[in-house]
Amino acid sequence: MSKATEYDSPLKEAWRIYFHSFMRLCFPKVERAIKWSRPPEFLDKELRKIVREAESGKKFLDLLIKVWLRDDSEEWILLQKFIRFITADVLDAMRRLNG
Repeated sequence: MSKATEYDSPLKEAWRIYFHSFMRLCFPKVERAIKWSRPPEFLDKELRKIVREAESGKKFLDLLIKVWLRDDSEEWILLQKFIRFITADVLDAMRRLNG
């Protein structure tokens, strides 16, 4: 199991639990436009189908979420993860460069 796969499920679960807070912190204008009285729908099956049908190579797509806006229109949000693992050697070099 790769490191990315190993951390994938806990990261998805965290985004599910803290999605509203994440949107409020990172995208406050979008968060205010969402109708939170209607729970978001996490579209895992739809996302897997999109990824499977994509022909542009390997992609790391995490969560596809359907939300409703205050005007009752439907929007989809795609959250992608980007995790970079830094080795001890790279950390040491960064520390030396930064004094």
